[in-house]
Amino acid sequence: MHSKAYSRLGVFAWSPTGVEPKGLIVADFAQYFDPTSANVSSSIEFLPIDSIYSSPRPVPSISVPIQYRFNELSWSYSASSAHSLGIVAGGTEDGSVVFLDADSIINKSQANILSAQRVHQGHVLSVAHSQDSRWLLSGGGSGQLLLWDLTNFSTFSPGKPNYPDQIKMVRWNKKADQIAACISSHRCSVYDLRRPGAPIIEFGELGSGCDWNGLSWNPTDASSLILCSQSDALPLVQRWDLRFATAPLKDLRLHQKGVSAVDWWEYLEKLF
Repeated sequence: MHSKAYSRLGVFAWSPTGVEPKGLIVADFAQYFDPTSANVSSSIEFLPIDSIYSSPRPVPSISVPIQYRFNELSWSYSASSAHSLGIVAGGTEDGSVVFLDADSIINKSQANILSAQRVHQGHVLSVAHSQDSRWLLSGGGSGQLLLWDLTNFSTFSPGKPNYPDQIKMVRWNKKADQIAACISSHRCSVYDLRRPGAPIIEFGELGSGCDWNGLSWNPTDASSLILCSQSDALPLVQRWDLRFATAPLKDLRLHQKGVSAVDWWEYLEKLF
């Protein structure tokens, strides 16, 4: 395996299954600021997979100016004539959730904004689409969680959390389309869209030392997920089972510094 050099302070989303050409959509990161830079413009780029494989220094095939900078991108597949390469959604620094047509970026070199609604308070730190690409979740300040219909970009709240903390990450269950979870610094909240209202489960409160930063659902078990804390004072990874959410199944404290991201490898999930 050879390393590749593509340097940019940005956020990205891989092309979903069913979309050709394969590659990355990359946009400027909202939480970076260089006071010495004379260039304050933003852009969104497409980095084709062919360039990644063939060159040690891959370069984008498309770079399009855009007025937004993003905290996270989510690229969902929509098998419709209107959006043949899917929809790219992003959470911005001004509270907007922006939806872009991927085909316009890749084939027309245009940032075709399908919808941009400023409905969150503060930064929208996380966005994620459901496994069936029908819904998008976005999380922002004051515990605000919004559910978006990707067929018409209408939005409503799936329920109110019990605590008004800033939502740092949202993720859909990989086996049950109606289940989603979000994390704030001190807890994880799980929602069942069949039961609107408060979260069905909340857990992970560990006191002032914890700072949850990453969340990942088990790819084969709908009741299991892992969390990680980015706090240097409490750098841990925990595995939880929603059926027994009074305490974690596993509590791993092997890191010396805070853990910034966590994910499953499907073939080793039984060994965790």
